[in-house]
Amino acid sequence: KAQQVFHPFIQSGELEWNEAKRRIKSKEGGIIQFGHLENEKDKYNYQGDEYHFVAIDQAELFLPSELMFLRAQQRRIAGSNIPLRYLLSANPGGSSHEFLRNRFMAGDPDKIYLHANMDDNPHLDHAEAEESLKALSGNEAEYRQMRWGDWDITATGEILQGAWFECVPANSIPRPDFQVRSWDVAGKIRQLNGRLGDETVGTLIQYDKKAGIFYITDQKYFRATPMQVEDVIEATMNADEAICRTLTVEEKPPGEAGVDREQRRLKRFCAAGGHYYVMRGSQLSKESRVKGTCRDPEERALSMSSLAQRGLIKLKVAAWNAKFKLQANTFGQKNVSDDGIDSASLGINEFTNQLKTNRIIQSGSTSAMDRNHVNRMLYGRLRRF
Repeated sequence: KAQQVFHPFIQSGELEWNEAKRRIKSKEGGIIQFGHLENEKDKYNYQGDEYHFVAIDQAELFLPSELMFLRAQQRRIAGSNIPLRYLLSANPGGSSHEFLRNRFMAGDPDKIYLHANMDDNPHLDHAEAEESLKALSGNEAEYRQMRWGDWDITATGEILQGAWFECVPANSIPRPDFQVRSWDVAGKIRQLNGRLGDETVGTLIQYDKKAGIFYITDQKYFRATPMQVEDVIEATMNADEAICRTLTVEEKPPGEAGVDREQRRLKRFCAAGGHYYVMRGSQLSKESRVKGTCRDPEERALSMSSLAQRGLIKLKVAAWNAKFKLQANTFGQKNVSDDGIDSASLGINEFTNQLKTNRIIQSGSTSAMDRNHVNRMLYGRLRRF
């Protein structure tokens, strides 16, 4: 399009097109620069430049860190009267839905939001577009987002919906005598393509026996090295166990990596630390299916979905609630984060298995002898392996 618009000026020599650098330059030094941001590391292609005007199409598909990195490259020399402009076009939905909504639609006078929907396009065949949207949209929320540009509604998923998880104040949650902390541990901090890796998430779950309700009371999200992750898990164990008896469960990666991690964790957490800790494999086997001790993330989410839809899983009011609900709505879609849901479903699954078998979930305190017995049992299993 730019070639078409500027072709006469390029032909006359008023503008110069540089194919290698993908940019148009005027004799006075003004530059129009074209580029891409396919992976997060691509943002560094623009580091240190001086941009007066940045325009990003379909901003909802970019990460907030990518959007703000380009915003940070805008500057001008002292005394210049050239305005700095930052223009985004976006549809509701996508990975940056909440970020864009909170940043640009919160009434900040320095930020202008212009609403538009397909009725504002006079050249569009509205009837045909309406039929296409209805055919492509997976649900009513997604249709309202695309048809009306509705930023106040979040698309709902086929497996989970954020609306199923009621947020309740801390003082309405019964004091627990047992809880489960489940960890979904990420791999690398940064992927080979430059994008940040998944987050490590630890979810704390309590259970009200009388009402039959699970309460998710805490979620920790972070990225760290393997050693740092292990340190955070143990520090969290100590904090959790100060509240009440806590079983810590972690998803076991497949192959030798999982075996090595399990050996290291059991030695540190159980044999040396005296903590209740187990590792559950996500690779399904016939034996595991019969025992019900491990399920893959999607199968676990189906089980959690049934409980959540019946209102049996509630969230303690906290800052992480919005992130959890967004991941619930997008669970199962490609290229979206689901670490919080994976961690929560692992914990719910472990808790329900504990309830079924009545393992170490009993009223009253647990003596050091009982705790040491469990730890010796776990460590003995490792040694036999």
